[in-house]
Amino acid sequence: MPARLHAFSGLAAGVAVLVGSLVLVGWALDVGVLKRILPNLVAMNPVTAISFVLAGASLWLLRSERRGRGARGLAAGLALLVCFVGLAKLVGIAFGWENGIDGLLFPRALEAEASPTGWRPTPRSTSS
Repeated sequence: MPARLHAFSGLAAGVAVLVGSLVLVGWALDVGVLKRILPNLVAMNPVTAISFVLAGASLWLLRSERRGRGARGLAAGLALLVCFVGLAKLVGIAFGWENGIDGLLFPRALEAEASPTGWRPTPRSTSS
């Protein structure tokens, strides 16, 4: 792999893991500035943040020069998990199903986030 592409892939992987991790810390510690990529935007959903971390980790594993069969398998598994989350969300939107994937992490904090703004980072759950 050319050196520039190798460096860029490492940077992209690191940024994805860093952004996802910071957002998760923001949700865990209720730090509003960490929940958003940019000010005045809605908060990133924690499941999306997990997907960022998994995608970055997958890319990092694949860019390694000495990756073995195990590392490739783990990278593919992480990428498949990210695809599953995205597909579940897309199918839910397309068919109007509330599959609850957006509310898996920090459900009370997500609900509190929606209260002042009226915006919901996740659909309202029917089971309470």
